[in-house]
Amino acid sequence: MQSLPKFGDLIRESGYYSQKSGKTFAFATSPRPKSVHDMRVIEYKRYGLFVGIAKNQAERKSRHNQIVESCRQEIRHVLAGRSEGQPFFFVFGSINVHRPYTLDSGKNLWDINPDSLEGLLPKFLPDAHDVRRDFSDYLGEVLALDLMLGAMIDELEDTGELNNTVVIISGDHGIPGVPRGKTNCYDLATRVPLMVRWPKRIPSDRRVKDFISVMDIGPTLLELTEVKIPPTMNGRSFFSKLTSEKSGWIDPNWDSVIIGRELHFHNSRPGNLPYPTRAIRTKEYLYIRNFKPERWPMGDPYDADKLKMPDALYNMGLSTKPAFRDLDGSLTKAWMMSRREKSNDNALFNLTMHLRPSEELYDLKNDPDQLANLAKAPEFRSVLKELRSRIDNVMNTTGDPRLKDAFDRLPWVDSTRP
Repeated sequence: MQSLPKFGDLIRESGYYSQKSGKTFAFATSPRPKSVHDMRVIEYKRYGLFVGIAKNQAERKSRHNQIVESCRQEIRHVLAGRSEGQPFFFVFGSINVHRPYTLDSGKNLWDINPDSLEGLLPKFLPDAHDVRRDFSDYLGEVLALDLMLGAMIDELEDTGELNNTVVIISGDHGIPGVPRGKTNCYDLATRVPLMVRWPKRIPSDRRVKDFISVMDIGPTLLELTEVKIPPTMNGRSFFSKLTSEKSGWIDPNWDSVIIGRELHFHNSRPGNLPYPTRAIRTKEYLYIRNFKPERWPMGDPYDADKLKMPDALYNMGLSTKPAFRDLDGSLTKAWMMSRREKSNDNALFNLTMHLRPSEELYDLKNDPDQLANLAKAPEFRSVLKELRSRIDNVMNTTGDPRLKDAFDRLPWVDSTRP
């Protein structure tokens, strides 16, 4: 793996001053001068966890201002570290929407009333108060990130660098702690934001619908910085789409995206076994192949299998480790676990938490919430065959290790498992 080129390193080696902050991808950063080390950035994990524990309004405002100033300071670090006129490459990896959240921070800090979300949740989730509270807190952290990025943009504008800077905002997964969210291949997990700003070259007020994968960002940045794209990269540059005047679907060849999953949380299943999945998302369909349908997709139930009392199951669901470990502890997890035996809620629990078939196919136009699996429907046999073939082709072309179940062996799993 060390021999694989990292696009961040290639950009730095081309002359850019490179830095990163927070949870980001691997690349070597440029040396920081002593003056930068003297600049203070406060330590905080998430906005809600830092501001939400304030004892009064004055302390809340102070903590809010500290985060805003810290975000501006991040930009000052970068600008102070580079040589005069040197271009810079900076990645800020927020973990705002990662668990845990301060309970009811969405309502208390951002005035997002959970019950205002009634009727807006995905249909595969119960429209219950606890679940709405969860989404309210999640949306609060999204608003917090908007605030933080806004502070960084303000700093760039005040220094006169904003219009010289390409700003890219991207997510990498959907809401955590919610079935079919993070660690899955359904739309709630994989449809993430991607926004790009560069007034000098990118026409504004456009929405492009071509399918983009996060791995396409690397080749795009290499083309933008005029660095040769290594032939080993599987991602594709979408630089021409950014500079195009067109909106909507620009290139009919960008009609799908490939999605994959192996392992999320350590030891979600005995022996650290993964839950291998490959999927393809097109405009009309989502096809998912579950290679090991006998395994629990959200992790083994472990001790939850022995519990019957709703209160005990609820308390267990507030944590990640006791059961269903590929699903972060949350109000949603707790509520669904505690009501798994209720007739009205059992169907949604089984749909999202229980074992899954080897193949899933969803008609997105008629079923945007992906409730009805059409993999065995005769009228969709040709669609299933085509999408299955496309997955096979990508796996064979890229030499996907899952073809030989390599991820089920050392060093990825525990050899002492039964």
